[in-house]
Amino acid sequence: MNPAIEAAFAVALQRISYPGWAPDFFTPRAVVGPEFDTLEVLPEPGHLSQVQQQLLAALRAIKPKFKLAVLTMMCNDAPYIAEFVAHYRVMGAERIFVYTNDNSDSTYEVLRWFEANGLVTVLPMVTAGKIHIQRKNYHHALYLLPELRLFEWVAVVDSDEFLLPDARYGHNLSAMLDAAPADVEAILFPWHWRLGPVSFEPVPGLLAERYVHANQWDHAKSVIRLRHVRSLHQLHYPYFDGVFQLHDTVFDRVVGDADRADRRCTGAGGWTEHFWGKSFAEYVVKKQRGDAPAALDSAKSFAREYKTYFEWSQACTPDNYAPWPEAVLAGTKAWLARFADRPGYAALQAKWEADFAAHVAATRGDSEMRRMFAEMQALIPR
Repeated sequence: MNPAIEAAFAVALQRISYPGWAPDFFTPRAVVGPEFDTLEVLPEPGHLSQVQQQLLAALRAIKPKFKLAVLTMMCNDAPYIAEFVAHYRVMGAERIFVYTNDNSDSTYEVLRWFEANGLVTVLPMVTAGKIHIQRKNYHHALYLLPELRLFEWVAVVDSDEFLLPDARYGHNLSAMLDAAPADVEAILFPWHWRLGPVSFEPVPGLLAERYVHANQWDHAKSVIRLRHVRSLHQLHYPYFDGVFQLHDTVFDRVVGDADRADRRCTGAGGWTEHFWGKSFAEYVVKKQRGDAPAALDSAKSFAREYKTYFEWSQACTPDNYAPWPEAVLAGTKAWLARFADRPGYAALQAKWEADFAAHVAATRGDSEMRRMFAEMQALIPR
């Protein structure tokens, strides 16, 4: 193992071995630097170093004090952060841990504002080249973010994924988790691919108001208990030390082995609402993020072609009409109003809106983008 990582494990072990160790949610974090890049690949359980085994045992001995945290990553997401935070506050999340890197907009400033207001913990990250960023970040969180262990449950989601439990749980994630049997270690929420008007320009309003149609998609994201997790390598659901312990949103066991378990779960009790494409201008910003120098290695890249926006779009029909629950939408707006009342928020909002307008203006002024949009609309499945 990388000596720098081994040393970091030893420091973490020393810290949490002290009986009075204090969680640190608020102090700005040191950059998760290139020395941690090799965390993208964790050794198999039989090949853990002694300090890694000791650290893992000490982490698992931490007793949760809170119900629910969210673990995510953000890059050039400034226009959507407030809605994301508000939604997960409505869901009952008590803290959101955000890894962030390579921002060219106001994302870092927005996240620092939410951190200063006690809602987010920001973990800035830098790499030395093209690596699997998600795996690096999630494994850093698994071993070197002991604060995460203070939460009984952790929702592991992307910045454009909003978990939404069914009405049987009052559309509330915390209430759903209260109903989970004691042997449930991970709950898989299948994807709802959120659909809306295919447009060149962004459509005004919250994501929850803009995209009121949805189709099921062959992926899922999970809410997990960390107590037996050995790896988050798969990203969509965890690997455990022992038996396969995944359940769906009505708490039924997902049978079979771990290969593509996300295709074998029901959304009867809730969905991962995935706001993927948005407008074409927003997709272009997202694609630029995927093409960034610190993006995934070329063999496993999530970088997309422009035509993917059109090929993965789908028509909105009466059959896939799935409006956001009114109570959840009202709760989100109430949290947004609270944010707006706090010092510094209005100026920050004006900045991220100006930054995003500049991004869109650059796309709008690109005649090639306009031509491409007009030509590729025919690719949208009907």
